[in-house]
Amino acid sequence: DFLRWYKKPKNLAKYERPSLAIDVVIFGFNRDKRRLDVLLTRREKNPFREFWSLPGRFAKSTDHVEFLATDNIEYETQANVSEKNLQFVDIKSNPDRDPRGWIISVSFVGFVDEDSAKLRQNSAWFDAKKLPKNLAFDHAQIIAKARENLVFQIDWNKNIFSMLGQKFA
Repeated sequence: DFLRWYKKPKNLAKYERPSLAIDVVIFGFNRDKRRLDVLLTRREKNPFREFWSLPGRFAKSTDHVEFLATDNIEYETQANVSEKNLQFVDIKSNPDRDPRGWIISVSFVGFVDEDSAKLRQNSAWFDAKKLPKNLAFDHAQIIAKARENLVFQIDWNKNIFSMLGQKFA
């Protein structure tokens, strides 16, 4: 009986509904420069056209966010990534974070072998400590949080190396 009340369109319409975006921090290790890199994509559309951003997409009501995150990584790098190799990073819910409207971002981090990744034309690796100045949305904050999480986990969780894959261990 309780749930029937919510299913009536007039009742549910009383509540605002945000859009849900899934953003992915994709880390790779640059062996030549011995540094952690992050994959960014150049935006082709507004807002922030021509700015760099994290790979991401909007979720539909039938989507699983973990699937969308792994799918984003595979789309951007042609690398196979398992959901077990994903880690949650953060939720960004500031109503002003996106000029298009109220968009909540759920972000994940994943790792790929930078040497074997096949990037899309509008994607590039950047030093995770030296991000471009023209970074869209609040993606610099998301990347910083992902780096913090990684440093913290290396200190206490030796299993983090299994998430990085065979070549990192």
